[in-house]
Amino acid sequence: MRRLLVLDEAGELETVHVRIAAGAAGVSVRTVWRWLARARGGHVEPVYRRGGFTLDEVLWARLEQLGGNVAERHRELERAGDDAPREGRLPSLAMMHRAVREQLREGRVLKATSARRGHVDPDR
Repeated sequence: MRRLLVLDEAGELETVHVRIAAGAAGVSVRTVWRWLARARGGHVEPVYRRGGFTLDEVLWARLEQLGGNVAERHRELERAGDDAPREGRLPSLAMMHRAVREQLREGRVLKATSARRGHVDPDR
């Protein structure tokens, strides 16, 4: 953020700089613009970086048993309380969805235990 602020004060800040910063931080371009607006107002503080949460083998296996239902897995973690991952901090539902999407994008397979109702397999 400090480098972006220097560019901003010099009048040289462009969208490409913000896009590069957003890609490096793993956030959206809009989020970086919001951070810049806050920083212009004097609110420069460390910001949590996304991407720190991943599903380990135990969480992934239970998610497969639930047929890929991330919301139900999140509710189970809420009810468990003490057994929540990341040193007792329960990730938000959005963060869990993001983590599952990222792991699926990276090639991890989510084997659903039951077929979706009304789903027609195009290969059959």
